[in-house]
Amino acid sequence: MNLQTFWYCDERFPLDPGASEQELNATEAGLGVKLPATYRALLGISNGGIPNYSGVKLPHPSNEGEEKAIFIGGLFGTKQLKKNGEVLETWAMPLDLVLISGNCHHNIAMRYSGKGSPTVVYYETESDQLIEIAEDFDAFLEILDPEE
Repeated sequence: MNLQTFWYCDERFPLDPGASEQELNATEAGLGVKLPATYRALLGISNGGIPNYSGVKLPHPSNEGEEKAIFIGGLFGTKQLKKNGEVLETWAMPLDLVLISGNCHHNIAMRYSGKGSPTVVYYETESDQLIEIAEDFDAFLEILDPEE
């Protein structure tokens, strides 16, 4: 994947300035985790925004097809990441999640279980359903659906 073309931009949605190394380090310190290198690189290009990808396909709970988890609100930058603990607590979400997209009801998150790189999961608050999407952030990027 070409990280330089990951973010969508046009005259209505210009790229946000990239996060500085200092800002990324402060965000990691606040979260108490190390963000994946590729996520850091994306945030260095634009500190959050709308990807050129509509989302990722998920197995349907009934096993009769697929659903699609969409990027609701885009992919989060450091401003949203810094509010992670507050959002998890308010919505009674698992505390090992770092939300990277969502609206508190339907979320894409990195799950830090204490073993190396975080997995990427889909989490739905109403049903408390958690589905692993990818073994790590780079694998997650590889399964995204391009915008059509």
